[in-house]
Amino acid sequence: MIFGNTDSPLLRQFSGIDPRVFLKLHHEYPWMHHFAMLFPICLYIIVSWAVHGFFGCAPRDFYQALRESHPTVTRMMNIASNYSLLSIYAVYMIIGLRALLARNKWKLQFVLRLIFFVVLFSLLLTQFIKYGLGIPRPYFDWPPKPFFQFVSGYNAFPSGHTIAIITAALPLAFWTGKKNFSVFLSFIVTVVCISRLWLGFHHPVDIAGGILVGSWSARCVFQPRHPPMESEDRDTLL
Repeated sequence: MIFGNTDSPLLRQFSGIDPRVFLKLHHEYPWMHHFAMLFPICLYIIVSWAVHGFFGCAPRDFYQALRESHPTVTRMMNIASNYSLLSIYAVYMIIGLRALLARNKWKLQFVLRLIFFVVLFSLLLTQFIKYGLGIPRPYFDWPPKPFFQFVSGYNAFPSGHTIAIITAALPLAFWTGKKNFSVFLSFIVTVVCISRLWLGFHHPVDIAGGILVGSWSARCVFQPRHPPMESEDRDTLL
């Protein structure tokens, strides 16, 4: 029994993670890299605001017309919205499995940070804000239904998909340090955010709110690829 034996290799790997290090915010966060990756979607939201506004019928009707006139693009947006985040999580799962097999504490900690802050931000904080404010989605009537009435369709702000994709994609790009991969993930983030507008699930202001919350969540997940202390056994789980 893996969990019945306190000397099992799996338990030793988890017990080797110091909670103080696990929850530490690393000061060398690459903010320029962060802003560069989010620049395309931020620019898009700014242009959308200038043309259609942040909220209301104008952006809703604009994207409805696009959906109806471009069904193939709509199908692609559905795929991006539903499966992009899962594919990134799959990469984290591979990193985590390799870390377990190699007994690499630092890499395992990176994956566990993602899980912890996804639960904290995407599942807890985001839902608290959504139902606390009760902002209607594009095809639901104003006014809002705040203070945790839990009415279906009144949980638009902020965009949970936006928060989740930024939380997962940016730290992974920083972890790999590969420019081409960062460009690819930036593209994925942009497409997923636009897909939520295209499919009629969110207002532009919801995406803007998701960018803000997702940015802080990504900041919390971030971990350098290598530990700050150079030592012979820094990556080894004892």
